[in-house]
Amino acid sequence: AIQLSPNDASVYKYRAFAKSDLKDYAAVIKDFDEVVRIDPNDAGAYKFRGNAKRNLENYEAAIRDYDE
Repeated sequence: AIQLSPNDASVYKYRAFAKSDLKDYAAVIKDFDEVVRIDPNDAGAYKFRGNAKRNLENYEAAIRDYDE
């Protein structure tokens, strides 16, 4: 789906959710980085990326995402 629609934020979100279930939080952050690049007004992307950062104990970065 990403190859067919590389500028569709939803495909990155769904992949990030699957990676979150696998506890691959670094990959989750990368996918949500793409979501934010495509749609910087997507509040949920900041929230979920913040959650991944929190799970990696990167609390300051998580707070920045939550603040955004």
